[in-house]
Amino acid sequence: MAEIRCTRCILSSSFPAIEFDSAGVCNFCRDEMIGITTDESIEEGRKEAAALIERVKGKSEYDAVLCYSGGKDSTYTLMKAVQQYGLRVLSFTLDNGFLSPLAFKNIQTVVEKLGVDQIFFKPSKVIYSRIIKTSLTRQLYARSTARRISSGCQSCISIVNNMALKIAMEKNIPLILAGFTLGQIPVNSIVFK
Repeated sequence: MAEIRCTRCILSSSFPAIEFDSAGVCNFCRDEMIGITTDESIEEGRKEAAALIERVKGKSEYDAVLCYSGGKDSTYTLMKAVQQYGLRVLSFTLDNGFLSPLAFKNIQTVVEKLGVDQIFFKPSKVIYSRIIKTSLTRQLYARSTARRISSGCQSCISIVNNMALKIAMEKNIPLILAGFTLGQIPVNSIVFK
């Protein structure tokens, strides 16, 4: 069976609980509760982010900590932060035990090319395994969360977000950045304060 992609957000037919209408638009794009994706709201989000960046830029050793997986979305976000916005970024990667040697090499190549400092955090295997196992065997999150992300992935991204917040607070870094593909988060939620 050929893979199908949403004509709006490009999520694939392999995404959990995804369904497509006759126009090829997925149920996540059609769900008004998820967010607004009009060109106008996207531009408004860009302006809000740019204004926030200008308000905080240059006031600390680092302007932002970036949650960096080494994937296309976070790599693009890192490049934009450094090249377009001129931010001093501290790149942060959670080593959850599933990063391939090639992923580590790619991360190192990108941060070196961009002149960005990089830190890795590797949680205890025992503790990390316990967190993931618990999230998969107990209902820790709202049922609606499972439409977008598995409990195991939600727990992992929660660790990433909390570690990024800890780093930002300890180092007085005003921004935390993360890269997402349009459709993964609502456009009207692009800036959290």
